[in-house]
Amino acid sequence: MLCTVASNAFAADQKNITIVFASDMPLIANQQIGDYAELAAALNQKRALPGTTFFLFGGGSIGPSPMAAFDRGSHIIDVLNSLEPDAMGTTKREFSYFEDELSQRSYEAAFPIVASNVFDPVTGGNLDGLVDTAIISKGGIKLGIISLINQEVVREYLLERVQVLPPEQTLYNAARRLREQGANLVVLLYTNQFDFIASALESSAIDLAIFSEPHFNLASHGDLPKHSNSLALINPGDFLDIQIQWKDNAEETFEMDWRELNLKDYTPDPIVVEQIQGYTARLNRLLNEEIGEFTTKLDTTRPTVRSRESAFGNLLADSLREFMATDIALINGGVIRGEKRYSRGDIISRRDIALELPFRSRVVVLEVTGAQLITALENGLSQIREQKGRFPQISGLKIEYDSAATSGNRILSVSHNNKRVKPSQLLTLATSDYLASGGDGYISLQQAKRANSSNRIAPMLADVLINKIRSERRVAPKVEGRLVDKSSD
Repeated sequence: MLCTVASNAFAADQKNITIVFASDMPLIANQQIGDYAELAAALNQKRALPGTTFFLFGGGSIGPSPMAAFDRGSHIIDVLNSLEPDAMGTTKREFSYFEDELSQRSYEAAFPIVASNVFDPVTGGNLDGLVDTAIISKGGIKLGIISLINQEVVREYLLERVQVLPPEQTLYNAARRLREQGANLVVLLYTNQFDFIASALESSAIDLAIFSEPHFNLASHGDLPKHSNSLALINPGDFLDIQIQWKDNAEETFEMDWRELNLKDYTPDPIVVEQIQGYTARLNRLLNEEIGEFTTKLDTTRPTVRSRESAFGNLLADSLREFMATDIALINGGVIRGEKRYSRGDIISRRDIALELPFRSRVVVLEVTGAQLITALENGLSQIREQKGRFPQISGLKIEYDSAATSGNRILSVSHNNKRVKPSQLLTLATSDYLASGGDGYISLQQAKRANSSNRIAPMLADVLINKIRSERRVAPKVEGRLVDKSSD
């Protein structure tokens, strides 16, 4: 794909650059779609060619993952250090383990981590260790990097300290500063749709915008900016190979050609393979324990757990309700991350549960009114078409709803023990500390009363589920009609 765009002048003897862009790789070992060992091989190949190669990593990888549940993503930084990125962008997933852990990861990184619109009142500027922008100088070329996140990260990840500055104003201010510092190309990295990207490209405030989101769906999310310099990486296991060439007699214009390539087309780099094997060996010792067997088929892929009743969701919600001895249980489908399909007879290991539930969420008990519960469920169904993580998986309840109705008006009925739940009715609810604190828009649960509990540490969701599977040994969760969509669409 070819385009010509204005650019600052640069050294006349430097005409060609390659930008390799990869993102969203939370698993260091992924035999199905490729991983860091294949990415290292691709980088080695590109760097061996004439010209200057820049490697930009989009982020989205510090968490969640089974290993990150133990080290908060430190191993990702270690492996990335071996690949030598020139800069890394920031997405909401970098906040999976909150501000201080991200700050710590930034000090472990041998490369700048860019978060252009993050403000920390403690420092009076960016989060400690992160940078607002970055300029990478190679071979006489200066590449300026901006990375934007959406304001929803504060609410979704329950961040208590940092603030997200207005992205559009931040973009133009950051781009101007980078131009003043002599940036030949200004590149924006982002993962949320912003309506000002196309105009920023048209005005040459930025030269290139790279969107990355492995689960992006045009049908539900809408179009990306329509501009020849707006690129998107949305296929897991792929990376972008971007070739930029300045014309001989026109130092202020360049031509760009780009391809989306697959990691599996490259032979894994043996040095990075050895590094990854060191981590996986440690993880194997922790997670290879067999705990049970599935005697029914299960599906934990994103469309299933985020848009309809799921057998795995039922199993998890039942585990919470039984362990905490509550009337009902509610969990968000977004907490389930395995993206797997299980067959009858599949053996379940700790690894499977760590893959499915990589967040270190803990179980809490609330006393909710019927009104608070219904409000919570409306929130859970409010973004069903976009397959957002707030979709509810439940136990002890039956919900009839209309997915075609307007958001906030989708609940038709909520029943407990075959009786319709009344607004004034009190019920005990087992849920996660994340939802109980208002995460994923569950504000009504934040307003509910915390039930009295003993002084014991609240168990983690993963441990509760492991306990249930181990005690029953052979589990047969199924879809039972707990969530019934009455829409005629």
